[in-house]
Amino acid sequence: MALTVTIPAGQINAEIPINVSNTTSLDPNKTYGIGITITAVDGGYTIANNLKNLIVNFSIKNKYHGVYDATGYVYHPAVPRAVSEVKNVLTSGANSVDVYLGDLGTSGYIGRFTVDPVTNNLTIVAAPGASGGPYTQFNAGLPATLPGYTPQWGGSGLCNNTYNPANKTFYVRYGYVGGTGWRVTEEHITKQ
Repeated sequence: MALTVTIPAGQINAEIPINVSNTTSLDPNKTYGIGITITAVDGGYTIANNLKNLIVNFSIKNKYHGVYDATGYVYHPAVPRAVSEVKNVLTSGANSVDVYLGDLGTSGYIGRFTVDPVTNNLTIVAAPGASGGPYTQFNAGLPATLPGYTPQWGGSGLCNNTYNPANKTFYVRYGYVGGTGWRVTEEHITKQ
């Protein structure tokens, strides 16, 4: 396919529109490339032999991908604490993203949130290779045993493992069992 691109005088770059009509067979965990060859120029210029062949890299992202503000609480038998972080929410599938669990992401605790596009309910599992797995969802409240918790912040009641498309917020409550009991995070994760 031939495409004409004009690079304005004094510039070395130009934007090239690329439309991928169907991304269902593309893996969001991979980077793809499109080869481009410059075959002709005008105005008396010549094509530099070492710059005529180019590769344009691209990857796909779903609508949930982005930077989010997270507020919430981590319930822990020995070290309970409030959470307030900026999180990168990264595409892992057509309707799924990988998100740091509470404030433990830098230690390898990463949840995979899959959004049901009809109900906006979430399925949360440990991302492949994540620490602390398996993860358990708590849709209706905090665990009552091992050791058992009561809400410690005002946003607890909204944490039912759903996504709200109107305000682009994940309301989550999930966790894992550690050596002395449940470690559970409740968070409101809102797109910036």
